[in-house]
Amino acid sequence: MLVLGSAAMRVWLAVVLALGVAAACGTVEGPLLHRIAGPDAGQSAPQIAITQDMSWQYQLTGQVELDADVELFVIDLFALDAERIAQMHQQNKVVVAYLSAGTFESFRDDADRFPASAIGNPLINYPDEAWLDVRDPQVRAVMAARLDVARDKDFDGLLPTSLSGYRADTGFDLTAEDQRAYSAWLADEAHARGLLVGMAGDFDQAPELIDRFDWAVHYGCIERGDCDDLHLFAERGKPVLDVETEGEAADVCAAGEQLGINVLLKRPQFDAYRVGCL
Repeated sequence: MLVLGSAAMRVWLAVVLALGVAAACGTVEGPLLHRIAGPDAGQSAPQIAITQDMSWQYQLTGQVELDADVELFVIDLFALDAERIAQMHQQNKVVVAYLSAGTFESFRDDADRFPASAIGNPLINYPDEAWLDVRDPQVRAVMAARLDVARDKDFDGLLPTSLSGYRADTGFDLTAEDQRAYSAWLADEAHARGLLVGMAGDFDQAPELIDRFDWAVHYGCIERGDCDDLHLFAERGKPVLDVETEGEAADVCAAGEQLGINVLLKRPQFDAYRVGCL
Protein backbone atom coordinates (compact mmCIF):
# COMPACT_ATOMS: atom_id res chain seq x y z
CA MET A 1 0.00 0.00 0.00
CA LEU A 2 1.30 3.45 -0.88
CA VAL A 3 1.50 5.81 2.13
CA LEU A 4 2.16 9.50 1.55
CA GLY A 5 2.48 12.55 3.77
CA SER A 6 -0.20 15.19 3.56
CA ALA A 7 1.74 17.47 1.22
CA ALA A 8 2.81 14.63 -1.03
CA MET A 9 -0.72 13.32 -0.99
CA ARG A 10 -2.06 16.63 -2.29
CA VAL A 11 0.50 16.67 -5.08
CA TRP A 12 -0.21 13.06 -6.01
CA LEU A 13 -3.95 13.66 -5.98
CA ALA A 14 -3.53 16.55 -8.39
CA VAL A 15 -1.51 14.33 -10.72
CA VAL A 16 -4.09 11.55 -10.63
CA LEU A 17 -6.97 13.95 -11.25
CA ALA A 18 -5.13 15.49 -14.17
CA LEU A 19 -4.54 12.07 -15.66
CA GLY A 20 -8.21 11.26 -15.20
CA VAL A 21 -9.18 14.33 -17.21
CA ALA A 22 -6.62 13.48 -19.84
CA ALA A 23 -7.98 9.97 -20.05
CA ALA A 24 -11.42 11.31 -20.81
CA CYS A 25 -9.88 13.16 -23.74
CA GLY A 26 -8.25 9.97 -25.02
CA THR A 27 -4.64 11.06 -24.35
CA VAL A 28 -3.68 8.34 -21.86
CA GLU A 29 -3.35 4.66 -22.67
CA GLY A 30 -3.68 1.83 -20.16
CA PRO A 31 -4.84 1.96 -16.55
CA LEU A 32 -3.23 3.89 -13.75
CA LEU A 33 -4.33 2.46 -10.43
CA HIS A 34 -3.98 4.34 -7.15
CA ARG A 35 -6.52 4.69 -4.38
CA ILE A 36 -6.70 7.90 -2.38
CA ALA A 37 -9.55 8.04 0.11
CA GLY A 38 -10.49 11.40 1.55
CA PRO A 39 -12.13 12.20 4.89
CA ASP A 40 -15.71 12.72 3.73
CA ALA A 41 -17.56 9.74 2.26
CA GLY A 42 -19.67 10.70 -0.72
CA GLN A 43 -17.69 13.84 -1.38
CA SER A 44 -14.23 12.32 -1.72
CA ALA A 45 -14.38 9.24 -3.90
CA PRO A 46 -11.22 7.17 -4.15
CA GLN A 47 -9.36 8.19 -7.27
CA ILE A 48 -8.73 5.39 -9.73
CA ALA A 49 -7.84 6.71 -13.15
CA ILE A 50 -9.33 4.28 -15.66
CA THR A 51 -9.09 5.31 -19.27
CA GLN A 52 -12.19 5.34 -21.38
CA ASP A 53 -10.49 3.06 -23.88
CA MET A 54 -9.14 0.38 -21.57
CA SER A 55 -9.90 -3.27 -22.30
CA TRP A 56 -12.21 -5.04 -19.89
CA GLN A 57 -14.03 -8.21 -18.95
CA TYR A 58 -17.43 -8.71 -17.28
CA GLN A 59 -17.86 -12.26 -16.00
CA LEU A 60 -20.44 -13.51 -13.50
CA THR A 61 -20.66 -17.25 -14.25
CA GLY A 62 -18.30 -20.11 -14.98
CA GLN A 63 -14.63 -20.49 -14.18
CA VAL A 64 -13.07 -17.03 -14.02
CA GLU A 65 -10.40 -16.74 -16.70
CA LEU A 66 -7.86 -14.50 -15.06
CA ASP A 67 -5.44 -14.82 -17.94
CA ALA A 68 -7.70 -12.81 -20.24
CA ASP A 69 -5.67 -10.07 -21.91
CA VAL A 70 -7.64 -7.18 -20.42
CA GLU A 71 -6.95 -4.39 -17.96
CA LEU A 72 -10.23 -4.26 -16.01
CA PHE A 73 -12.18 -7.20 -14.57
CA VAL A 74 -15.74 -6.99 -13.22
CA ILE A 75 -16.19 -10.21 -11.24
CA ASP A 76 -18.74 -11.47 -8.72
CA LEU A 77 -17.82 -10.42 -5.19
CA PHE A 78 -17.71 -14.01 -3.97
CA ALA A 79 -15.90 -15.56 -6.95
CA LEU A 80 -12.35 -14.57 -6.01
CA ASP A 81 -10.29 -14.70 -2.83
CA ALA A 82 -7.77 -12.15 -1.66
CA GLU A 83 -4.80 -14.18 -2.90
CA ARG A 84 -6.06 -14.28 -6.48
CA ILE A 85 -6.88 -10.59 -6.41
CA ALA A 86 -3.35 -9.87 -5.17
CA GLN A 87 -2.00 -11.84 -8.11
CA MET A 88 -4.10 -9.77 -10.49
CA HIS A 89 -2.82 -6.56 -8.92
CA GLN A 90 0.73 -7.76 -9.51
CA GLN A 91 -0.20 -7.84 -13.19
CA ASN A 92 -1.55 -4.27 -12.96
CA LYS A 93 -5.17 -5.38 -13.32
CA VAL A 94 -8.07 -3.39 -11.91
CA VAL A 95 -10.58 -5.68 -10.16
CA VAL A 96 -14.14 -4.58 -9.46
CA ALA A 97 -16.66 -6.56 -7.41
CA TYR A 98 -20.13 -7.13 -8.87
CA LEU A 99 -22.88 -7.08 -6.24
CA SER A 100 -26.63 -7.45 -6.70
CA ALA A 101 -27.39 -4.93 -3.99
CA GLY A 102 -31.16 -4.73 -4.45
CA THR A 103 -32.10 -8.40 -4.52
CA PHE A 104 -32.14 -11.41 -2.24
CA GLU A 105 -30.15 -14.30 -3.73
CA SER A 106 -31.11 -17.58 -2.11
CA PHE A 107 -27.82 -19.25 -3.00
CA ARG A 108 -25.57 -16.87 -1.06
CA ASP A 109 -23.96 -18.04 2.19
CA ASP A 110 -25.36 -15.07 4.08
CA ALA A 111 -28.91 -15.41 2.70
CA ASP A 112 -30.29 -16.36 6.12
CA ARG A 113 -29.30 -12.98 7.50
CA PHE A 114 -32.06 -11.20 5.59
CA PRO A 115 -35.34 -10.90 7.54
CA ALA A 116 -38.30 -12.59 5.85
CA SER A 117 -40.24 -9.34 6.08
CA ALA A 118 -37.67 -7.65 3.81
CA ILE A 119 -37.83 -10.28 1.04
CA GLY A 120 -40.37 -9.41 -1.65
CA ASN A 121 -41.54 -10.74 -4.97
CA PRO A 122 -39.28 -12.90 -7.18
CA LEU A 123 -37.65 -11.42 -10.25
CA ILE A 124 -39.32 -12.52 -13.46
CA ASN A 125 -36.16 -13.67 -15.21
CA TYR A 126 -34.24 -14.86 -12.13
CA PRO A 127 -36.30 -17.26 -10.00
CA ASP A 128 -33.50 -17.61 -7.41
CA GLU A 129 -33.73 -13.90 -6.65
CA ALA A 130 -36.35 -11.70 -4.99
CA TRP A 131 -36.57 -7.97 -4.48
CA LEU A 132 -35.41 -6.54 -1.17
CA ASP A 133 -36.95 -3.78 0.90
CA VAL A 134 -33.98 -1.44 0.69
CA ARG A 135 -35.41 0.69 3.51
CA ASP A 136 -34.89 -2.14 6.02
CA PRO A 137 -31.97 -1.58 8.44
CA GLN A 138 -31.03 -5.27 8.43
CA VAL A 139 -30.78 -5.25 4.63
CA ARG A 140 -28.30 -2.41 4.93
CA ALA A 141 -26.40 -4.26 7.65
CA VAL A 142 -25.96 -7.31 5.39
CA MET A 143 -24.86 -5.13 2.49
CA ALA A 144 -22.41 -3.26 4.73
CA ALA A 145 -20.89 -6.62 5.70
CA ARG A 146 -20.55 -7.48 2.02
CA LEU A 147 -18.76 -4.20 1.42
CA ASP A 148 -16.39 -5.20 4.20
CA VAL A 149 -15.72 -8.40 2.26
CA ALA A 150 -14.90 -6.37 -0.86
CA ARG A 151 -12.54 -4.17 1.13
CA ASP A 152 -10.86 -7.07 2.93
CA LYS A 153 -10.29 -8.96 -0.31
CA ASP A 154 -8.72 -5.75 -1.68
CA PHE A 155 -11.08 -5.25 -4.59
CA ASP A 156 -10.49 -1.89 -6.24
CA GLY A 157 -14.13 -1.03 -6.71
CA LEU A 158 -17.75 -2.05 -6.52
CA LEU A 159 -20.50 -2.34 -9.13
CA PRO A 160 -23.84 -2.57 -7.28
CA THR A 161 -26.79 -3.56 -9.47
CA SER A 162 -30.57 -4.11 -9.20
CA LEU A 163 -31.06 -0.60 -7.86
CA SER A 164 -34.33 0.30 -9.57
CA GLY A 165 -36.77 -1.77 -7.54
CA TYR A 166 -39.21 1.12 -7.24
CA ARG A 167 -39.96 0.62 -10.93
CA ALA A 168 -40.81 -3.08 -10.46
CA ASP A 169 -43.46 -5.14 -8.71
CA THR A 170 -41.34 -5.69 -5.61
CA GLY A 171 -44.14 -6.28 -3.11
CA PHE A 172 -43.09 -3.12 -1.29
CA ASP A 173 -44.27 0.46 -1.62
CA LEU A 174 -40.87 1.78 -2.68
CA THR A 175 -40.50 5.28 -4.08
CA ALA A 176 -37.84 6.89 -6.21
CA GLU A 177 -36.71 8.76 -3.10
CA ASP A 178 -36.32 5.48 -1.20
CA GLN A 179 -34.20 4.07 -4.00
CA ARG A 180 -32.11 7.21 -4.32
CA ALA A 181 -31.40 7.24 -0.59
CA TYR A 182 -30.27 3.60 -0.69
CA SER A 183 -28.07 4.12 -3.76
CA ALA A 184 -26.46 7.15 -2.15
CA TRP A 185 -25.88 5.17 1.04
CA LEU A 186 -24.22 2.33 -0.90
CA ALA A 187 -21.93 4.71 -2.75
CA ASP A 188 -20.94 6.51 0.45
CA GLU A 189 -20.27 3.24 2.25
CA ALA A 190 -18.17 1.98 -0.66
CA HIS A 191 -16.11 5.15 -0.73
CA ALA A 192 -15.65 4.99 3.04
CA ARG A 193 -13.96 1.63 2.48
CA GLY A 194 -11.68 3.00 -0.24
CA LEU A 195 -13.66 1.48 -3.11
CA LEU A 196 -14.47 3.00 -6.47
CA VAL A 197 -18.20 2.65 -7.17
CA GLY A 198 -19.99 2.38 -10.51
CA MET A 199 -23.59 3.21 -11.39
CA ALA A 200 -25.43 0.48 -13.29
CA GLY A 201 -28.99 1.52 -14.04
CA ASP A 202 -31.65 3.95 -12.78
CA PHE A 203 -29.98 6.70 -14.78
CA ASP A 204 -33.07 8.89 -14.47
CA GLN A 205 -31.71 9.66 -11.02
CA ALA A 206 -28.20 10.35 -12.26
CA PRO A 207 -28.53 14.13 -11.85
CA GLU A 208 -28.95 13.65 -8.10
CA LEU A 209 -26.48 10.78 -7.74
CA ILE A 210 -23.66 11.40 -10.21
CA ASP A 211 -21.41 13.12 -7.69
CA ARG A 212 -21.44 9.92 -5.65
CA PHE A 213 -20.53 7.57 -8.51
CA ASP A 214 -17.23 7.32 -10.37
CA TRP A 215 -18.17 5.51 -13.57
CA ALA A 216 -21.20 4.03 -15.31
CA VAL A 217 -22.10 0.69 -16.89
CA HIS A 218 -25.19 0.30 -19.07
CA TYR A 219 -26.70 -2.96 -20.29
CA GLY A 220 -27.93 -3.19 -23.88
CA CYS A 221 -28.26 0.52 -24.47
CA ILE A 222 -27.23 0.19 -28.13
CA GLU A 223 -29.89 -2.45 -28.73
CA ARG A 224 -32.56 -0.30 -27.04
CA GLY A 225 -31.27 3.04 -28.27
CA ASP A 226 -31.01 4.70 -24.85
CA CYS A 227 -27.26 5.24 -24.50
CA ASP A 228 -27.94 8.93 -23.97
CA ASP A 229 -28.62 7.90 -20.36
CA LEU A 230 -24.84 8.05 -19.93
CA HIS A 231 -24.34 11.61 -21.12
CA LEU A 232 -23.91 13.15 -17.66
CA PHE A 233 -21.05 10.79 -16.90
CA ALA A 234 -19.41 11.49 -20.25
CA GLU A 235 -19.73 15.23 -19.70
CA ARG A 236 -17.97 14.88 -16.35
CA GLY A 237 -15.15 12.88 -17.91
CA LYS A 238 -16.20 9.71 -16.07
CA PRO A 239 -15.82 6.37 -17.89
CA VAL A 240 -18.95 5.06 -19.65
CA LEU A 241 -19.16 1.37 -20.52
CA ASP A 242 -21.87 -0.84 -21.98
CA VAL A 243 -22.52 -4.59 -22.09
CA GLU A 244 -24.42 -5.85 -25.13
CA THR A 245 -25.81 -9.36 -25.64
CA GLU A 246 -27.43 -8.86 -29.05
CA GLY A 247 -26.19 -7.97 -32.52
CA GLU A 248 -23.19 -8.59 -34.73
CA ALA A 249 -19.86 -7.55 -33.28
CA ALA A 250 -18.95 -5.27 -36.18
CA ASP A 251 -22.25 -3.39 -35.96
CA VAL A 252 -22.21 -3.15 -32.18
CA CYS A 253 -18.63 -1.91 -32.09
CA ALA A 254 -19.26 0.65 -34.82
CA ALA A 255 -22.21 2.00 -32.86
CA GLY A 256 -20.17 2.14 -29.68
CA GLU A 257 -17.39 4.03 -31.42
CA GLN A 258 -19.85 6.54 -32.82
CA LEU A 259 -21.40 7.05 -29.38
CA GLY A 260 -18.06 7.24 -27.58
CA ILE A 261 -18.88 4.26 -25.35
CA ASN A 262 -16.59 1.38 -24.46
CA VAL A 263 -18.68 -1.65 -25.48
CA LEU A 264 -18.31 -5.31 -24.60
CA LEU A 265 -20.29 -8.03 -26.40
CA LYS A 266 -21.24 -10.94 -24.13
CA ARG A 267 -23.49 -13.98 -24.03
CA PRO A 268 -26.58 -13.54 -21.80
CA GLN A 269 -25.16 -15.85 -19.13
CA PHE A 270 -22.15 -13.54 -18.73
CA ASP A 271 -19.59 -16.32 -18.80
CA ALA A 272 -15.98 -15.98 -19.94
CA TYR A 273 -16.88 -15.37 -23.60
CA ARG A 274 -16.24 -11.80 -24.67
CA VAL A 275 -15.76 -9.68 -27.75
CA GLY A 276 -14.14 -6.41 -26.84
CA CYS A 277 -14.64 -3.49 -29.17
CA LEU A 278 -11.40 -1.80 -28.10
